[in-house]
Amino acid sequence: MVEGWLTPHPHPALVRGPDEQYITAVVIKINSGEGTVDVILGNKYVCSYKTRPDAEAQAIMLFLKPKYYCWWTDHANVKYIRRAERTT
Repeated sequence: MVEGWLTPHPHPALVRGPDEQYITAVVIKINSGEGTVDVILGNKYVCSYKTRPDAEAQAIMLFLKPKYYCWWTDHANVKYIRRAERTT
């Protein structure tokens, strides 16, 4: 399932994950509003991406292994792609 572009504003932050079993794809729109996207494993910071409206038009796709999660703030635009539940 692919969600539309998610922006946490006016809320302080959005969190996706962690998933205990599946790899999750996250697409970050770098030329969105001012914001930050952090990747975390447990309580450990892994990496961070900054977004800003004057950046070159580009997107970055991350694949989060099980137990990793993503936290983004302010006006950063992110799409979250998760595995659909089986219907059988």
